[in-house]
Amino acid sequence: MKLIANGIEYPCTGRPRYDDPVRFTLPDTKPDPTALGNELVLVSDDGFELRRVDISGMTTRRYFDGDALVVTNTPEPEPEPEPEPSSTPTVESRVTALETETGQLQTAVSALVNGDTEAKA
Repeated sequence: MKLIANGIEYPCTGRPRYDDPVRFTLPDTKPDPTALGNELVLVSDDGFELRRVDISGMTTRRYFDGDALVVTNTPEPEPEPEPEPSSTPTVESRVTALETETGQLQTAVSALVNGDTEAKA
């Protein structure tokens, strides 16, 4: 199959989608999505017209998703806000705190075993 946009033919594969969003898989040469014109025509390899798709009213977004040409009136999704930093301690900070506490306990136990009653944990 071939897709004709603004009089230029582009090899087209797969199963096209004709409603919003319109999708055509173009594995080779890709047209400028912003310069498609108002109508896309899908033709067979022998030139038989298979489908005409009026895209004149679909002006919100025209872009490529991998090899798929997508034409849609769906607005660009809003970006997700960055999550707030967590006040929960990280694993690394917990390990560091435990290592510090373990060292202090070992020092206190050692002092007690050695009779040093002045040592404090």
